Amino acid sequence: MKMIYAPEATWKELDGYVLNISKNYSRPLLHEINKKPLSSEGISQLVQEGWRLDVVYRNQKNYGYCFKNIKIIVINGWNAPYERDKTLFHELVHAWLGDIANDSSFVYNPLAKENNIIVEWIARQYRASQLLLKTALNAFNLPIHVYDKASYFAKHPEENRTVIAVQKNNQLVLPFSENLVDCMRTWMD
Repeated sequence: MKMIYAPEATWKELDGYVLNISKNYSRPLLHEINKKPLSSEGISQLVQEGWRLDVVYRNQKNYGYCFKNIKIIVINGWNAPYERDKTLFHELVHAWLGDIANDSSFVYNPLAKENNIIVEWIARQYRASQLLLKTALNAFNLPIHVYDKASYFAKHPEENRTVIAVQKNNQLVLPFSENLVDCMRTWMD
């Protein structure tokens, strides 16, 4: 099976890879994820245990690090909001699960590379939860940026959860992507 580079992989690539791993191998990391899922309480627990976030601005293409021995997560401040949030959750999974999720030598070690892929796969699922996203960003004092449905509702939890969408020019238009009233007028004409 061809290895993929997790931070830049599509969801389809990640999901297919992890599905194949789970069918063909017994991976302790997958079992641990099921036994100990990250929750809002887990994020709060990490903060209470002294975990902190450092945002650094570097030109190199590294996404983030989790220094378990000093309880610091480092992410690149140049990342776009979605990349920032993906990276934060990737590193939160490392902090939460500990050594079983180690991928520090993933460039050289195939097992660590698989761990990196599995961690990215579960991190993206956690990031897609509006509650976990809001909890994590607030816990580490990061602003909430809107770039998808989860981030919209993380920023605007008071909004009605019913999302009305209309079709315009063969595309689905959601109310947070443009003015819904204008969209509906165009669609009805």
